[in-house]
Amino acid sequence: MNGLIGDILVKGKLLNRNTNKLAFCINFQNELLSSDISNNMFVFKDAIMLDGIYFWVVVNFQNDRVSRIELENADENLKNTYNNWSNYKAKKKKEIHDKWVEEVLGKPDINKGDSLIYNRTWGEVTSFEDKQSGQVEIWISYKK
Repeated sequence: MNGLIGDILVKGKLLNRNTNKLAFCINFQNELLSSDISNNMFVFKDAIMLDGIYFWVVVNFQNDRVSRIELENADENLKNTYNNWSNYKAKKKKEIHDKWVEEVLGKPDINKGDSLIYNRTWGEVTSFEDKQSGQVEIWISYKK
């Protein structure tokens, strides 16, 4: 990830706030669970390697442009389910996410304990854990 301009290299193709939905669907049609252009959320079938870590990647669109990219560590050893929940796994995943964003972006602008927030001219990157839902992700949100 290029933190200065918000680019993410996915399978040799750049994703950023200027990526349009039609081009995205054409470029990644065989990589997505669904490439139906009427959708605004697209999920990659397989984990994607980004700067040394495999992530599950979800790309959201608004007004035919990328609005947010969601990343979740794809390590099977850190997978939590409703029936097999582990606070240790959630905490470990959050630690790995935080380390990754700090290596890519440096010190966070805001550290709320359960969230690291990086404000950039192009948008915001947040590494967070929602203890109520169990969600542990990195969100790359682009300004309109």
